[in-house]
Parts: sequence; C-alpha cells; structure tokens
Amino acid sequence: MDNIYNLNFSQVKINEITKSTVDNLFTLFKVQYFLNKVGIVKIRGHLTITILSVFFLFIFEKYRSVYEGIRLIDIGIYNTTLNNFLLNTKYDWRKLQISIVKHYTKKYSPDTGKDCSLIADDTSKKKTGRLVEFMSQFYDHSTGSYFTGHQVVFLGWYNGRSCVPLDFVIKTGKKRFKEAKRGVYDILSHTYKRYKESRLKKTDIVINMIKRAMKHNILFTYVLWDSWYNCDKAYKYIFTKLVPKGKHLVSMVKQSSEKYRYENNGQTEDMPVNAIYKSIKKWKEMSNGIKFKSVTVGVTDKSKRKNRSITGLVKMCFFWFPGQKKGKYKVIICTNLELTAEEIFEKYTQRWSIEVMIKDIKQYMGYDQSKSSKYSALIADLSIRCICYTMLCSLKEREPRKSIYQIVLEFNKSFEDHCFEVFTKYVIKRTITTLMDYMMSIGISLPEDINIKLDEILLGFWNKDSYEDKIVEIVDNGKKVRVA
Repeated sequence: MDNIYNLNFSQVKINEITKSTVDNLFTLFKVQYFLNKVGIVKIRGHLTITILSVFFLFIFEKYRSVYEGIRLIDIGIYNTTLNNFLLNTKYDWRKLQISIVKHYTKKYSPDTGKDCSLIADDTSKKKTGRLVEFMSQFYDHSTGSYFTGHQVVFLGWYNGRSCVPLDFVIKTGKKRFKEAKRGVYDILSHTYKRYKESRLKKTDIVINMIKRAMKHNILFTYVLWDSWYNCDKAYKYIFTKLVPKGKHLVSMVKQSSEKYRYENNGQTEDMPVNAIYKSIKKWKEMSNGIKFKSVTVGVTDKSKRKNRSITGLVKMCFFWFPGQKKGKYKVIICTNLELTAEEIFEKYTQRWSIEVMIKDIKQYMGYDQSKSSKYSALIADLSIRCICYTMLCSLKEREPRKSIYQIVLEFNKSFEDHCFEVFTKYVIKRTITTLMDYMMSIGISLPEDINIKLDEILLGFWNKDSYEDKIVEIVDNGKKVRVA
C-alpha cells in the first residue's frame, strides 16, 4: 500500500493560510496592488503574496528564526526564494509600509484628523557576530548599559485608539565595531539610501520621517516625543513648517541649564527651567490630585550671544504627582497656546501608545526572529512585521476591547482548527481512495459483497503492509500527535 499520509500538517498551513483571515486582510488592504506599485513582483515562479503569507505564518507560529520555520515546515523549495525576497535591495519596503498605513488611516481616523498624532521613539535591536553588517555600540538609557547591534527609530501614527508603525530607521552608530562587516550596496538601491539615513542624528531622522508623512498626506495634528529629540533644528522645523499649518508639538523637557525667554515682574530675561518653576508660586489641582502650573515662554536659539533670537512661543507646564518628593516635577511644553494644562497633559500621555506598539511588535510579531546578518534583510524583515502588526490592529479596531495578544491567540486557534479539519479530510479521502483500489485488486466491487466481507476486507487492508508504518506523527510547535 502506498504511503497515504505523506502530507505534513505544516504544509497544510502553507496551503490554507491564504484562504483564512490573512487573505481577507490582504484584500482589505489591497496588498497585491501595493506590492505591484512599489515593484515587489513575482520571483522564481512564486507570487509575492504567497511569500508574504509564509512570513506571516512564521510570525504566528513564533519560530525562533526564519531558518527554523523553513526547517520545521519542510519547505526547502522556498529557501532560495525567501532569501532573495529579503535580500533584494531594489525593493522599496518603506513605500509599501507607508502605503499600507495610509490605507489604514483612511479607514480608521476621524475625518479632520484632529485626534491623530505622530509619535517618535527609539528602541534597541541587539545583534552579535562578526558578519553582522554595520554593527555598532549604543548606550541604552533605560537600562543604563551598552549593547551591540542597532537602534531602531520608530514613527508611529496614533488615532486615539491604536498606534501603528508608519516608518522606521535601523540606525547605525558612530562607535562601529572594527571586526563588524561593512555591507556594500549599490548607491541607487533603496537599501543604500536607508543606510545613508541611518548615519544621521536621531533628531534629523525623525524630522525626515515627519517630512515623508507630510509628503504622503498622512492626517495628524500633533507630534509627540520625549526630551531627547529637542534641539535647535527640531524647534525651527516645528515652528516654521508645522505650526503655520496648524500642527503642533507636545514634548517633555529636561530640567537642565537650557534657557527660555520669560517675562518676570515686568522684566524679560532668559531663565532656566528651575528658575521659571520657582518664580511661579501658585499651584492648581486636577480632579485626579495632580497639581500643575503653567506659563508662556519663548524658545530661544542655543547660541552663546547675549541677544538670542526667539524661535517661537510655547506653553510650559509643570506637573507634580501625588507621592512625589517636594521639588520633583515633570515639565511639558506645547506649541499650541490655546490648550489648557490639563489638555496638554492628556495629549502627552498618548505618547505611551508607541511604547505599547513597540512592546507588541517585540512580544508577538517576532521582532528578534530574524537572525540575518545582512542590513537589507533586517529592513525587509522588520517591514513585514510592521505591516502584519498594522493589519492586526485593523481587527482590533473592530473589537477595541481586545488586546493584540488576544487577537493573535484567537486567530491562531481558528486557523489551527481550520487546518486540522482540512488535514483530517485529506487523510480520510486518501484512505478511502486507497481502500477502494485494494478492494478492486481482490475482485470486490459489488455493494453486497462489501457488506458481507467488510471485516475481512478491512483486516486484509490494514495487514497488507505493517499498519504501524502508516501511523505518522504530526509535529506542530514541538507537540507530536499520532494520526492513523
């Protein structure tokens, strides 16, 4: 008897993933249209939409690496195709990602974009090994230690409910390891352009990403970032390019020696944050017990001359939280002078949404799944995961009470059940077909003969070859299920 059970359960998943919710999401976001538009087309006889589906399967199955996914699913025929897909330097992954997010913004943003914000933040991407291209050393302020690898600067788009990754840059540092490999890319390729941008300062990177968002007509009213992105160049861009268009900055400010133009007792002088804080005596209190006080000040340039020019006016708010020590406070500035201190505080708290987004991508989207040492592959891999996350957020928009984790969990369960049903039907079909061939070979074809000799037929059928040889183990996520 032929080996009936020669189909791996994971191979069923490959065939069925494009018929599941993923296919509906691809249709909803016009993924095939955008792939063709940015020049990501059919390679080595495989549709790019199918290759994307395979990557999505790797994400949902939480394999430790792409290589592990290829090995466990036993899809060696895709090995070269997948590598070429990731290593192609001419693919414009940024344009694809922004196109998908723009489609998302049209579906899930208010008509005016009043409640929408662009949020900037960065996170670490640790890598080790001599072959890792442009590997550098960075200082992680959250842990207070150095790490090797890259830094990822994200720009998220927030609609008041979810934050999705609009753009990112995998930053390479100045402290590059001497032993680290230096990638060589065509100066006309998209990978080289992204590498050139990766060498800029983080503030310049964020400004470039905001410019791209403006170019693609992404709806937003506020830009949110922490104190690390405040500098002369950033302030000048905000006041000259964004504020005239009704777009404003809300940012945390360091309690440093940096001076602001402040009118105190009828006299105008440049004062540091601490001095401005002490000059305002009266506190007000919110309903939640947070105390605040605010004042309008001028942002001056950072030159050392006495008569420094004012870049623009901001509302500076001081917040003291219950339980904090006396003299400990947070400072937030906003270029929209019409907002109250409570509204500015509420607006800045939305910055936390990008922290949630980064955590979700790391925890559920396989942020560290790629073990490739190629810079081009890292860009492609992270772009795919950001696109996947954006699509899942569209499911969250329909059921806002659910977390991304719950959505991924429910999707996985329904997908596993569907694939197991397909696999079972396949096994039954092949078994019946082989049984009918066996009955024909021993001269039994009439229904009455089958009813009379059923036990004898089945006994002979199972003993034709060793039945134990026909029992297969379905290996799925490390779990083995014996199926006859």
